[in-house]
Amino acid sequence: MMSQTFFFPVLSDHLTKKYGFTVEHGSIFLTINWISYFIVLQFINPISNFFGLKMTILIGHIFAFIGALLVYPIDFLPQ
Repeated sequence: MMSQTFFFPVLSDHLTKKYGFTVEHGSIFLTINWISYFIVLQFINPISNFFGLKMTILIGHIFAFIGALLVYPIDFLPQ
């Protein structure tokens, strides 16, 4: 959840500059992130039991790395 403090300002800035969204509209995207976090939180224990703690942490880092690249559009992906 600490990553939200980075993602939200960057995403809000991008949505404001590119699409003219207000901060209130950008907050909807933050709400979607929070809801998905609480849904996935229920599955963490079965996932860590299946993969093991170290592999679960590694998978989480990989998803966080990919997600950080997708917060602000990168050149080789269509916008």
